[in-house]
Amino acid sequence: MERLGLGYEDLKQVNPRLVYASITAFGQSGPYAAQRGYDMLAQAISGYMSITGFPEHPPTRSGQSISDYYAGMLCAFSIMSALHYRDRSGKGQRIDLALLDSLLIALDNLGERYTVGGELLTRAGNVSFAGSSSGVYPTTDGHVAVVAGASNAVWKRFCELIGRADLVRDPGFATAAARRDRRDEIAGIIHGWTSGRSKAEVVDTLTAGAFRRRPSTTSPRWSPIPRCRRARCSSRSTTPSTDRSRRRARRSSCRRRPARSAGSPAAGRAQRGGLRRPARPLRDDLARWREAGVI
Repeated sequence: MERLGLGYEDLKQVNPRLVYASITAFGQSGPYAAQRGYDMLAQAISGYMSITGFPEHPPTRSGQSISDYYAGMLCAFSIMSALHYRDRSGKGQRIDLALLDSLLIALDNLGERYTVGGELLTRAGNVSFAGSSSGVYPTTDGHVAVVAGASNAVWKRFCELIGRADLVRDPGFATAAARRDRRDEIAGIIHGWTSGRSKAEVVDTLTAGAFRRRPSTTSPRWSPIPRCRRARCSSRSTTPSTDRSRRRARRSSCRRRPARSAGSPAAGRAQRGGLRRPARPLRDDLARWREAGVI
């Protein structure tokens, strides 16, 4: 945008109230600023891949391009904050976000656990860093996700449901701190209990104790989940290049005016529509950009 004369420093001279947002891979300054970047590189440089996967396997990228989504959500929130600030101050500002920034934030407290406590966390598979008894465990017909030790009360109820009340009285398992040090042993206990049962049996048993558990679901099967239906996470839309198909809608949770998905426009249609009636001073520039192949 700066090369086109449409950078923030140029445009704020025309409108000081302008809120100008940009997302790049590595930001506007620093050694990587001029380099092209993609989600996978952001995952690698941020350290996100170092904590994803299993200990015996190499660092693993997330199944989705998460930095694209995180950065987009952070940018949208930053824009709203900047607009609120402008309403009070009358001043606009520039918002500079990078894919790398979003994943450093997504690391949560893992950075502090190293800088403050010297604890270097690495891949732990499906076992939670925060707890000793949360993970994904096999069943006879798939897998289940279990959160068994969020608190001592939850752990006690879980042990009673699986017939291992003796663990509650054992000092090695009685407190969260003790369980954290015996994470692998606890994972083996839960594995042993779930592996001989079906997903339905595990879910039904733990449901009887109002327990946190869910069968692990493959991506295309999320649509029948009750919450997804109630929240209208999917909608049908038609695009020029695809048949009518079910897909997740990019919607907000606002109840007063919920967002709707109208599908994707044909290639170039949004660009042409948005520039059909440009402001008079831009017409010469538009002609020049078209000739240069910019638009």
